[in-house]
Amino acid sequence: MKKQLLIAAVAATMSVAATADISIKGDAHFQYANIANDNTNVDTNSTRQRVRLHVTGKAGDTTVKLGLRNDGRTRVSNSALSSEDARASGSSAGGIFGVSGASGAQFNVDYLYVTTKIGALDIKAGDWWDTTGLGVARKGKADADRIEFSTKVNGWKLGLETGADSSSTVLSASGKIAGFTTKFEHNTAVSLDGPAVLGANGFDAQEAGDYTDVSIKGMAGPVGIAAEYFSGTNDTRGAAALGDDADAAVVHLWTKVSDITLHAAWAETDAGVAGITGTGNKWSPLGVSILAAAPGVNGNGAIGNFGNEEDTVYGVRADMKVAGMGVQLAVGNLEIGQQTGGSNLDDTFYDVIVTRPLGKGSNLKLSYGSWNDVDSASAVIAVKF
Repeated sequence: MKKQLLIAAVAATMSVAATADISIKGDAHFQYANIANDNTNVDTNSTRQRVRLHVTGKAGDTTVKLGLRNDGRTRVSNSALSSEDARASGSSAGGIFGVSGASGAQFNVDYLYVTTKIGALDIKAGDWWDTTGLGVARKGKADADRIEFSTKVNGWKLGLETGADSSSTVLSASGKIAGFTTKFEHNTAVSLDGPAVLGANGFDAQEAGDYTDVSIKGMAGPVGIAAEYFSGTNDTRGAAALGDDADAAVVHLWTKVSDITLHAAWAETDAGVAGITGTGNKWSPLGVSILAAAPGVNGNGAIGNFGNEEDTVYGVRADMKVAGMGVQLAVGNLEIGQQTGGSNLDDTFYDVIVTRPLGKGSNLKLSYGSWNDVDSASAVIAVKF
């Protein structure tokens, strides 16, 4: 009888799943990093993990997207306790075993939005992650409590985005010019959370400035060209002491010689950019493993972070295949904090990345690099499922 009930329950579940257009995908990465800092004579080992689930539900022209992710900690790594003392019953919202300040690992909503169509008009509403242009100033930034309207006219996508902080309106256009993908974006009034109800919603937002961004990407014969210019004004300069200049730019060239792809890139940013786009940008110059410390980029393996101050970076990279593995070799120079009172660090860097496939949807990435007398060694297992 129990078997019959179980079969009936499974059949009912399968029937519901068959009538509802729902899909679930996921990705995860597990990282170990060793940072050897010759400036402080400190050698640090650390680990980090991230797991995400991507849920998509469809009904006609309407789609709901939901992302769930952990916060890089588990009940084991959650506090200063050893693995043997880890909480057997799982994550905790408060302190663990009386340890002051210990907070439990959490499973968070990463994004949640709905898309639909009304005639030729596409509508997107909710919370999502957003990138402007190539990402030199804004990559992987949060768009919260927003709504976007877009449509296509003669091959061009035209968009208007606004939200609860309605002073911030983003106008955008993207299309092809002479074979180059070209994007324009203008934010009339960048809004940041106000101090009264920090992060509660958009209604307490304060105007921080504005920006206009232009980017292109395409091929000119055998040479690939990608360039972006971000022109911003930071109105928070009085409090942040960063100055009102908030410009950023990048030029990236690449070509293929035999079986090797060669890259050359240059980028710079003003200190005021962080005042209107936030710190912790996810853009990694030349894709190297030791720059850009944001989670999901290089995480605890990063030893330099471009884009938080007045910074300049340039370098070259070679991509090739060796024994079925991907190999990337990069060298360059990173200067951060050039503004008055800034970090004022200027040094060459190098980076070696070897990526080995582990099967369908998974790989192992090993990297070693150095900048400013700090060495980084990292191993990352990444999987999609």
